[in-house]
Amino acid sequence: MREITKYTETIEKTETISITCNRCGKTEEGEHVEYSSDIQQQRFDFGYGSTMDGTEMKFDLCDNCVKEIISEFIHQPEIIEHI
Repeated sequence: MREITKYTETIEKTETISITCNRCGKTEEGEHVEYSSDIQQQRFDFGYGSTMDGTEMKFDLCDNCVKEIISEFIHQPEIIEHI
């Protein structure tokens, strides 16, 4: 025979409610903003021997700022479109 009891379990979740471009300050808000925004998180993980060895850097940039930044590159990055 089984004795059964009911209980309530609380689960804590996090949700992004706004994203701000670290360069220009553009902010987007709303439900599921991390999936529908033109502001994307950039991540750099600096390797062994770098002046920033062992450092990880995360920040958000909007599409316009990314375009402006890469337009200043001497060598343009490889662009791969996923359609």
